[in-house]
Formats: sequence, structure tokens, C-alpha cells
Amino acid sequence: SVADFRRLDRLRPRGYDPPIQVRLLQSHEEYLDAERFQALVWQFEPRELIPLNELVVAQKNGGFVFGAFDPRGAMVGFCFGGPGYKKGKVYHYSRMCGVAPSKPSV
Repeated sequence: SVADFRRLDRLRPRGYDPPIQVRLLQSHEEYLDAERFQALVWQFEPRELIPLNELVVAQKNGGFVFGAFDPRGAMVGFCFGGPGYKKGKVYHYSRMCGVAPSKPSV
């Protein structure tokens, strides 16, 4: 769950500032960055993008929309998925996950 992910963030040692920060998207601008990221990484046409409103709704209803951000705050990675159900079992369904072409080591 989102709460579990936030608890994990608290386990980071004090003073440790990772070069790439992975976290849930939080602002309107970050969701717009996710739209632009899809076009950049997968070269999606506008009709193929998962739009801001769908990403927000997914995250508010059990899905995850993560961004990986460099020290300047630029999105260098993106991951989106949600809960799946099969034969009475719940699992995480990863819809898309990618890294900016200029950041293959992320």
C-alpha cells in the first residue's frame, strides 16, 4: 500500500541523500511530467498516453505512480501499475516502467 511505501522511506539512514529519489508523484506538474515522459521514452502518440487524470485516479484507488528524480528535480524514471486479481488472488500489475534514454544506469 501507499502507507507501507511511505514507512519504508523512513528507514533511510539520517543524512543519506540518494542521487536519485524514487517516490510517489504528488503534484499536478509531476503528473504532467509523467505524460511527457511517456512520449519521450516510448514515443507514444498523444492518444496513447495515459493522461494525468487517469494516473491520479489510479493512485487514489490502489495503484502506484512513481517517479525517479535526479538532484535537480528532473524526472528520469517513471513506473505505473495497480492491483490485479486472478483466481481469487491479488497481485501488483506493472503497466509501464521506464528510464530516460540519457539515464540508463538509473
